[in-house]
Amino acid sequence: MRIEYKLDYSDHLDESELLGDIYITGDDGNTICENDTFVDSWLVALSEGTQRLEVEIHYTIDIPEEEHKLVFNKLEKNIVYGEQNIAVRNFNDIAYKLKIVIQRFLDEVNSKREEW
Repeated sequence: MRIEYKLDYSDHLDESELLGDIYITGDDGNTICENDTFVDSWLVALSEGTQRLEVEIHYTIDIPEEEHKLVFNKLEKNIVYGEQNIAVRNFNDIAYKLKIVIQRFLDEVNSKREEW
């Protein structure tokens, strides 16, 4: 399981519009990929979804500005976004890795604040 993002610095990174690409690679090697998206919205959705699976078996969340819903399914051990589907052996593993990714994201954004 791997969660990666790449912020778009081509014009000017805007604190209110943190655009970039996000890649969520499952334990099966499949990847959910969304380009030119609000990376912060995806990280919030992933965080909420993994937290809700602590008490629920299935959880669906709307990601602002996106046309598809993000679906977490503990029984089927997967995450689905539109036609993209990744396998997840352990949702606790995602939660742990997500904390690291979110901290790296916040550090990156904070380091760029001086340029804004």
